[in-house]
Formats: sequence, structure tokens, C-alpha cells
Amino acid sequence: KLEQYSPLVRKCCTYIQQHSHDKITLKVLSDHCGISARRLSEKFKKETNCSVADYVHRIKMEEAESLLQDSDYSMGEISEYLGYANQSHFISVFRCFYGMTPMQYRNHRR
Repeated sequence: KLEQYSPLVRKCCTYIQQHSHDKITLKVLSDHCGISARRLSEKFKKETNCSVADYVHRIKMEEAESLLQDSDYSMGEISEYLGYANQSHFISVFRCFYGMTPMQYRNHRR
């Protein structure tokens, strides 16, 4: 799916995917891509129909989903690994994406 985007947006998406365990900010991405944060945000939104922050969360949630299914890591360990400031924020974001808490998801999938 990345092929449909410009080289700049592909570079940004690839960075996000490769650094899903880091804290990723618009500033970090704009520095990586060599473009202003505002310009990157506008271009990213125009091409992907989602904000940079939403895309980062989506990639992190896909990783969380995999970790919940395939590991016994605790919610705290997963949220820390994915670069969330705290477990509560991780759980809140997960609930928005999947309509259930990470623990409910894990129990449902096993």
C-alpha cells in the first residue's frame, strides 16, 4: 500500500514502522525527512487521509495486537515497549481502536 504514496510519505511511514517501539513525534519525523513539521503534517494528511499521530497509533496498535496474541508480556511491559508514557494511555488508545481493553482482547483471542 505504501507504493501509492510519494517518496516523502513512504519514508515517513517506513520510519514509523521501523521505530514503533520508540516515542515518535512530528518533530522527530520532520527532522528525519528534512521538511518542516507543518509541511509534513499537511502532506501526510492529504495523501493518507489520516494524521501522523493517528498513523503512529495505528502502527503501535498493530504491534500491540501481535504482542498480546503471541507473548505473555504484561500490559505495562507492552505499553513501555511501544513508547507510551504510561499504561493508562496505552489502554485508552487500545480501547479506541479495538473497543475493548488489551486484557479483554488477549482473553478473547486465546
